[in-house]
Amino acid sequence: MKLSIEESIVTQEGASHFREFVAVGGELVLTNKRLVFNSTSRLSPKSRLEVQLDRIDSIDYFLTLNIYPNGIMLMLKDGTMESFIVDDRKQWKSRIQEYIGQGI
Repeated sequence: MKLSIEESIVTQEGASHFREFVAVGGELVLTNKRLVFNSTSRLSPKSRLEVQLDRIDSIDYFLTLNIYPNGIMLMLKDGTMESFIVDDRKQWKSRIQEYIGQGI
């Protein structure tokens, strides 16, 4: 992943992104400027999602299959929603909010 001059990676981990109600496996990367998901699944076409942090309006949690507390949902300012399955959703939410709060 190419970074801009003033950009640095904050955290990254294996994650899943919901596309059309299907969880696609890949890697989720948070930088000080954006959130990037790159799929790695062999079962679906390669995909990439990139969200500039200033486009995020709010962050919430959800239960995967209404059981597992591992989902994080981003509401974007344009009304769209992006959902991910991560290991430590509280840490992801906290870190994203930290960088949104800095106005970066």
